[in-house]
Amino acid sequence: MSRVHGTLDLAHVLIYEGDVLFIGPAENSTQSPESRRRLQTPLVDIASLLWSLQNAATRALAGRPATSPADRDRLATWAQWWVAGSAHALLASYRRATTGMPFAPENAETVATILQPLLFDRAFSDISRSAVASPEWLETAAAGALALVEPPG
Repeated sequence: MSRVHGTLDLAHVLIYEGDVLFIGPAENSTQSPESRRRLQTPLVDIASLLWSLQNAATRALAGRPATSPADRDRLATWAQWWVAGSAHALLASYRRATTGMPFAPENAETVATILQPLLFDRAFSDISRSAVASPEWLETAAAGALALVEPPG
């Protein structure tokens, strides 16, 4: 358990020539300071990164007009593949880097069990924020959340 002070997502990561810089993770202003200081699993940040991958693919699809239904299906399939591959690489790297550390779950099933509700929390927080602050992104936030429950294919 550790304190999570913000939300780490792709918008807060700068990668340049092999160097990685985390740029001020955003805080959730709807949470009280006490809630933000509460000890949480570090997997909260992993869930935020995974959600960010899903969100990036969903928004990219929304911003790219398809020329035909077949084109749309092809792009959607590619986006699912990209999210799955990126998520796999992120989780594999995280598990390798944290093997044997006291805060890291021992097996992949435990990681998945912990990540599932964290991903839904992140998705529904994004839907809530979009509904209030960015209604133009509400549809893509909802589509990203739906992708968490729809089987690929």
